[in-house]
Amino acid sequence: MNELWKLLAGLGIFLFGMYLLEEAIKALSGRSFKKFIKNYTSNRIKSILAGTFSTAILQSSSAVSLIVIAFVGAGIMNMINAMGVIVGSNLGTTVTSWIVASLGFKFSIESIALPIIAVGGLVLIFLGKTGKYANISKLLVGFGFIFMGLDYIKVSVSDLVENVPLEYLRDRNFFIYILAGFVLTALVQSSSAAMALILTAVSSSMLGFEEACAMVIGTNIGTTTTVIIGTFGATTSMKRVAFSHFFFNLITAIAAIALFYPLTQLIIYNYPTQQDPVIALAIFHTAFNLLGVIVFTPFIGIFSRFIKKIYPEKKAVYTQFIHSTLPNFPEASINAFKNEANYLYQLVMHHNLKALYIDETLVLNPLYNNDGNKINMPKEVSQTYLIIKELQSELFDYASQLQENELSPEDADFINRILHSVRYAVSSAKTMKDYQHEFEDLYNSDNASGVQYYQYFRQALIAFYLKIKELNEQTEAAQMIPILHQMAKNIRLENEDFSQKIIKKLAKRELPTTLVNNVLSAQRGFSQSERQIVLCFKDFLLTNEEAKIFEGFENQEL
Repeated sequence: MNELWKLLAGLGIFLFGMYLLEEAIKALSGRSFKKFIKNYTSNRIKSILAGTFSTAILQSSSAVSLIVIAFVGAGIMNMINAMGVIVGSNLGTTVTSWIVASLGFKFSIESIALPIIAVGGLVLIFLGKTGKYANISKLLVGFGFIFMGLDYIKVSVSDLVENVPLEYLRDRNFFIYILAGFVLTALVQSSSAAMALILTAVSSSMLGFEEACAMVIGTNIGTTTTVIIGTFGATTSMKRVAFSHFFFNLITAIAAIALFYPLTQLIIYNYPTQQDPVIALAIFHTAFNLLGVIVFTPFIGIFSRFIKKIYPEKKAVYTQFIHSTLPNFPEASINAFKNEANYLYQLVMHHNLKALYIDETLVLNPLYNNDGNKINMPKEVSQTYLIIKELQSELFDYASQLQENELSPEDADFINRILHSVRYAVSSAKTMKDYQHEFEDLYNSDNASGVQYYQYFRQALIAFYLKIKELNEQTEAAQMIPILHQMAKNIRLENEDFSQKIIKKLAKRELPTTLVNNVLSAQRGFSQSERQIVLCFKDFLLTNEEAKIFEGFENQEL
């Protein structure tokens, strides 16, 4: 039992070392690493080389693949070049095998690990106040932990060999070993850790060379599970890249199985596997991955088209009314257009409340679709804003189709007013999104005044949207015009009054100077977003003549 705990401890230390190493390299390279991926993937050969180099440096094909998936999702990288990086990353991951095989089994691991950890720890304590030295120390400690974990694994496996009859582990079905490699990698979520365990098992004679080779094939498939898990809830293009990774590794594994006997026999014939099975296994790992790259590279374009066919783009439908109403019939389509615009306004208000972490259901009614079913809102503000932008595009596109019909002057005027209104609403959402960090800075402020101002903005926003809700329920212009005018007036007066109070507090030293810019900036964004909502509903609820009356009131105030 003690040997098993030592094995698990070694695996844990090894994985923690890999984590520290990956995080340190990411931090040290920062934007330059991502810039390298972006700039050196202009064609498939460059993409393969970039994938190989990046994985060799980062020591994690999963990390490189996840970065690629993010780039594809952002539209920075196309599908073919993304697949090139992933193909190259498989070759790059073999570097880990060579490091472990050549250093981990050729030298005293303790003599390597302890000095590296000591230097890294001392650098962290004495020079770790700056980010650069802290990350350098993490890099050193990460390397040290990788070798220390490997030492624990070696010792525990050696002890297990003495107590486990090797005949029970040998001469099993070839595919059982492939499955074992797959399961092992899927469980530890690291092909490097799985390779370290397999190399140790070979070194201690727990596994034969050919059995270990079969497990290595399984690890290549198992490593794709991390990437697939990372795409849950992702876009179609991102999922395409993840499944390309899986299919490429699967095809490479099938090729390795088909050529298993000649490939292993070639290595056995040319290299003394009995004397040094660890290096022989590293050769096999590199050989079949290189074979996969050579065979697959000419067909990346064809494979990319194949993936697109079996995984077609599914365009998300965010509209609730206009997608089911043809624009050929103005009587119905204009009403659907109006309802869709009103849905967008409600979505914007939900978004703005959520930007200040206000439970929107306390202020606004739940949103329902055209079928009367409740709409589940995204949890993230950024996701809601993307839906709002998409809705705006759909509304403008639908309006252009509507205007191809013979419309009455009243209907044409109404459509234009709705489009103006939609622009104001989306601008309000953008304002709140852009200024959200200002409100968060107030909330996270060490000073109590910052939190108080944050609460002030929350309460003010709740009161404002309750008035908007009341306004939206009015049916007569005679009631709406004075309400809208008073709301616009209050926004202006409250903004002026707020600025004066800040100046007075600053003069009396009741407000820290460090908070002044933050508070004033938050107020500027807050009042701007409110005014954009008022103008939105002015265009939505009032006719041109009624809007002129409203603007007349506004001009008198100025």
